[in-house]
Amino acid sequence: MKENATNQSALETRIVSQRSQSTDLNQWIFEQLNLSNNEKVLELCCGTGAQTNYFSRHLIHGTLTSVDVNPESIATASSSITVPNSTFIVSEIDTPEKYLTGEYDLVFSAYGFYYSSNPERLHNTLAKNLETNGRFVIVGPILGNNKQLYEIVKSIGLDIPESVLDSSETFMVRFLEIFLERYSDVRLIRFINHIDYQNHSQLMNYWKNTTFYKPGFDKDFLDASKHYFGSEIRIDKSIAYLEGRV
Repeated sequence: MKENATNQSALETRIVSQRSQSTDLNQWIFEQLNLSNNEKVLELCCGTGAQTNYFSRHLIHGTLTSVDVNPESIATASSSITVPNSTFIVSEIDTPEKYLTGEYDLVFSAYGFYYSSNPERLHNTLAKNLETNGRFVIVGPILGNNKQLYEIVKSIGLDIPESVLDSSETFMVRFLEIFLERYSDVRLIRFINHIDYQNHSQLMNYWKNTTFYKPGFDKDFLDASKHYFGSEIRIDKSIAYLEGRV
């Protein structure tokens, strides 16, 4: 179900399914960013605008360019932004010539940079467009992410695709090594966000909108979920904030 990666309905379902979180993810991200109000920001894989709204409220004297491959998501993100310093571009992230317009104080991507067909090459290209003292920030899952969910899926005889495990567990570790070689100042902050689900059907609905869902196993999933959990249905989201400063 790779199409769920950029499908707007699937994205919105995943967001709604995770509203009962122990930590507000967007608030946590922006506490780490500590933005100045005059920065020039390039936001990649903006989706429906979860972080875009935060950026627009902070960048009173700055500029924001938000990029996503899905026109519907761009339309949703832009509909709630009225400040004149925001630009929205429909583009694959692997075609930077379509959205790079200068140098940036911040290049930012949350839960999307791993969708690049060659993220290492893309990073090298984008890093050249950072201002002096500029930052490159990637937010995404890291080792330990979705532990309970993966165990349930495996218990019904299904494999988690290697591409999913790479983006969910090892991608950020690999990019930490890249950042350490590239930047003068590097930070990695990890935390566990606990997501509570009201019932097993709600958890299954989340699974059905992921990139590792497989049709035909819904009943098996529900039975396994009921067997796995007690009264509390909780999934751990292991999240990393990775920042490199020129």
